[in-house]
Amino acid sequence: MTKKFLLMMLVISFTMVLGFSFAEEVLKIYVDEEALSPTAVVETVDGSAFLPLCPTLEAMGFYVEASEEATYIGSRYDMTFRFEVANQAAIVNGEAVTLDLAPIQIDGTAHIPVEVISTLLNGKVIWDHQEDKLNIVTGQGQLFPVKKGNKFGFVNEKGDVVIDFNYQDASYFWGELGFVKKSSGKWNGINREGELVEPFDINYVLDGIGTRMPLTGRERTVAVNRDAEDGGMSRVGCYNPKGELVIPFDYTDISRFNNGIAIGTYAINYYGRPESEIKPPLETVLTDTGKIITSNRWSYYRPVYEPGNLFKISDLMGGGGFGYINLEGKVIVEPKYYSYGFQNGIADVGPSSNKKAPMDATGKFLTKFKYGDVNGLGEGAISYTYDCRKYGLMDYEGHEFLKPTYDYIQAFSEGLAQVGIGNEVGYINPQGQVVIPLIYEHNSQFNDFKDGVVKVMKDGKSGLINKAGEVIVPLIYHQYAPFKFDHGLAVVMLDYDRQGVINLYGKQIVPCEYDDITLRNGYIIAKKNQKFGCFDHLGNEIIPFIYDEMY
Repeated sequence: MTKKFLLMMLVISFTMVLGFSFAEEVLKIYVDEEALSPTAVVETVDGSAFLPLCPTLEAMGFYVEASEEATYIGSRYDMTFRFEVANQAAIVNGEAVTLDLAPIQIDGTAHIPVEVISTLLNGKVIWDHQEDKLNIVTGQGQLFPVKKGNKFGFVNEKGDVVIDFNYQDASYFWGELGFVKKSSGKWNGINREGELVEPFDINYVLDGIGTRMPLTGRERTVAVNRDAEDGGMSRVGCYNPKGELVIPFDYTDISRFNNGIAIGTYAINYYGRPESEIKPPLETVLTDTGKIITSNRWSYYRPVYEPGNLFKISDLMGGGGFGYINLEGKVIVEPKYYSYGFQNGIADVGPSSNKKAPMDATGKFLTKFKYGDVNGLGEGAISYTYDCRKYGLMDYEGHEFLKPTYDYIQAFSEGLAQVGIGNEVGYINPQGQVVIPLIYEHNSQFNDFKDGVVKVMKDGKSGLINKAGEVIVPLIYHQYAPFKFDHGLAVVMLDYDRQGVINLYGKQIVPCEYDDITLRNGYIIAKKNQKFGCFDHLGNEIIPFIYDEMY
């Protein structure tokens, strides 16, 4: 027996013990134990495993949109992402991340590394070589609060009841945390197993309960209000999606967080107090981790959502005007001006309401105080007017390049801005050139382009055009049809009181025969004959029309 033969036998024995074979292993892909398709398999490239991007993430509950530039944008009720083929730079939940491996194209189909599923998208990956499959356990899933009779419970996307009908009211889940109202009239946190969890006995949730707005998790905290332990004014604190208290109940109000920044307010109870004790509420700038950024020097703080790192200030008790500070508390504009605020990085600031100048986020004035109104439009353009009747354009250096021509100029969206003269509207580019003639009627709803389309109206009927001005959805729908796209879907009406749903290509996926429709994170909640049900984003009924209320 030769040494070469012995070595070969040793290698064969070694591979048999470890369970490997020389044949290429083919693993089928499952999500929550449901197969994607007979042809969906794990692809191995240079030793790394990849999964087909769109079908895998859609099975995980994401709505995914693809662009011509091989960019994939997706969202689910608890997170968002943006991936690009051959690019390790990505965005998850609004934050920039660097992938160890970039998505790739395999036979013309985008594939995503398995590691991205497990590390960024909350999917637990289980390799089962004996069954020749890879299973992704999401552990998540949209839960819908529904009412049956006079009680609320929760159902999943399949219509299965997962939390029984035991509550007076209920809200959407936000991560692992939902809210239900007990018979006492107080709200409690609830987990996905239906167990009541912290926070207990709260009055309301600032970002949802009462207005029926879902807790989408766009910010990292949710603020709740509960009674003060000392019997004084109620207090507000913040929880993260895991139900952990991250901001203690030290405030009487907390504004909505933007870029992780909010205003915490503490006010005393004025009732029965002498006038000498009445003082303005104390306001503090804080982060979503509870860190206090600035002291209470000013009597008025308002976060500037654009550019997101400034605050509008005023000494209201001193009768002063408005100014701005940055996150370090440094005053960049003294509080002595008229100013409505920032838009696209430009603020209108001036000593009087009819003498203003555009100011950038560093506090630099771009022109003298000579305009009746100025507005940042994006795309390097600013609208201006002397008499608040006709508007023109200037650049960010303050050079006027379009004389006052239009009754108004909207902010740019996807490279075009709506302009109007009288009741006629069209669209211009950032150079002020007319791209879509002024042949449509003015309407106050949704004038911005989104996903390459915009709603227009003519002769009282509305439809969609693209950025070339081509009609892609005929102008046949009722003028009050919202056409506000959410996850590639929009509600339309042929008659005033019957609603349906179309996609971006104008295809009607839900007929116009429902009393009311709400789009919610890629799902279609509809009402018909006083009962509620739900469709998926393809128009398939997933929850039957048997519920008395559904949010």
